[in-house]
Amino acid sequence: MSLIRSFDLGCGRRERILAAAVFMLATVSLSNAHATELSSGTDHLSLGSHTRYFEDPDKSAGLEQVRVWERESRFVQSEVSVPAFGFSQSAWWFTVDLNFQSKEAQEYLLEIAYPMLDDVDVYVLRDDRVAHHWRVGDSQEFRERPVQYRNFVLPIQFLPDDEIRIFIRVQTSGSVQLPLELWSKPGFRAESLATTFREGAYFGLMFVMLLYNLCLWFWTGQKSYAYYSGYVL
Repeated sequence: MSLIRSFDLGCGRRERILAAAVFMLATVSLSNAHATELSSGTDHLSLGSHTRYFEDPDKSAGLEQVRVWERESRFVQSEVSVPAFGFSQSAWWFTVDLNFQSKEAQEYLLEIAYPMLDDVDVYVLRDDRVAHHWRVGDSQEFRERPVQYRNFVLPIQFLPDDEIRIFIRVQTSGSVQLPLELWSKPGFRAESLATTFREGAYFGLMFVMLLYNLCLWFWTGQKSYAYYSGYVL
């Protein structure tokens, strides 16, 4: 009997070890399935469709609780380039996994291209620990932003062959949306210059139209040109 009991105990122990190994393998496989890959040659990635999101109506959950919910697969996979949920009183959590494939470290810039969000917390996790935490939003002082730019821009330092997970908490009185972009420094600089040029060309054209219609008003005395000038303003 003792031999049978020992055999049963041994089998039970092996089954528990095997079950734990299968669970760990499944967890790793699921994490890898979610990961978005990039390399040192990547200039830009739009991360909206790679994110997963979760609504917290109570607005009370912290990062540790949210990580439990993420492991329980409560997060929903985004299917759009810009996740948007309209006006909401809830707190919204977003997460995305990034797999950096390069033998050299490199810094990227994470841009949240919607500056109307009130409070945004961004957590970068590496090896299951919080490596960085930033709090930004239009309720915060502009000078306290890590990168002083019209949108929220955060520096993300990738180590060689790095894997990180990003959690973002958003709470705002306005519309909830998260246009999330990842840029290399040269890519961000080029896009910033192009955006500045486009905006300069647009406002320059509006200014020329304003001057032109003001001149016509002075020359002809027709009030319609003055009204149009006021509309342009």
